[in-house]
Amino acid sequence: MTYANRASDGEILRDVCLMAKEMWQARQQLDDTLIDWDQLNDLVHQTFAVSAAKSVGVQGKEWRDLLHRYRAPGQTMMQLCSQAQLGTS
Repeated sequence: MTYANRASDGEILRDVCLMAKEMWQARQQLDDTLIDWDQLNDLVHQTFAVSAAKSVGVQGKEWRDLLHRYRAPGQTMMQLCSQAQLGTS
């Protein structure tokens, strides 16, 4: 019998989340000097923005064109989204 068969969904989810948290913390400790965390956070934000754009029907070339029109050189996705939320982009 596998773990998935003998544990409830809630237990599996809890265990997976705890394991993921421990793995993430261990990885952070090892890689603090190797990873630019701001860059990683922006990459994650970009991924969520792409997913959200798809949810509202904007994808592919249309999404890239929108970014090209509004995103300043060197501007992070987080900065762009902050401006957009304030209505200043």
